[in-house]
Amino acid sequence: MTLPERIETERLVLRPYAFSDADDVFAYASTPGWNQFLPVPIPYLPHHAEEFIAMSILKDRSVKMSWAIEFEGQVIGGLDFNLVSNNQEVAEFHWSVGQPHWGKGIMSEAGRAIRDLGFRSIGNLHRIQSFCDVANIGSWRVMEKIGMSREGMKRQSLFIQDNWADAYWYAILRSEWESLMSEAGEES
Repeated sequence: MTLPERIETERLVLRPYAFSDADDVFAYASTPGWNQFLPVPIPYLPHHAEEFIAMSILKDRSVKMSWAIEFEGQVIGGLDFNLVSNNQEVAEFHWSVGQPHWGKGIMSEAGRAIRDLGFRSIGNLHRIQSFCDVANIGSWRVMEKIGMSREGMKRQSLFIQDNWADAYWYAILRSEWESLMSEAGEES
């Protein structure tokens, strides 16, 4: 089961990456602080953006879905949603967005859209999980805003920028999502 290739929210378009996005990807990847919590090359060069797009395009969308996040006609970040169990009961998602767009609710909006579509489209999806560096306050705030609960910390489980870092793990269960939808008066 795959989610739609194109998803529209109030302000965003989530769509597959295209090779024509290379300049936008390089632009957001060049913003201050973007790479701080990501296992990406430093310096991030234009050919890295092209390689990233090629890898995103080649993913098997039946288990690894990837979207460019388009805001006001420009790609400003990306989001991945990967099924991590063979029976599609567990999914994991990750994201990044350029620094000029931090604190604007963009990742919460995109995350809610993917969370909702995941639970609605994949009938036996039981759990959506993610993790981040404990120092990445922005990411764990996004997870909390979209209804995920912190489940614990894995010590030195991330290797980022030549250093080991602790990671907070978050998840939302189908039953928790259904409660959120019920409280909001939406159908699950």
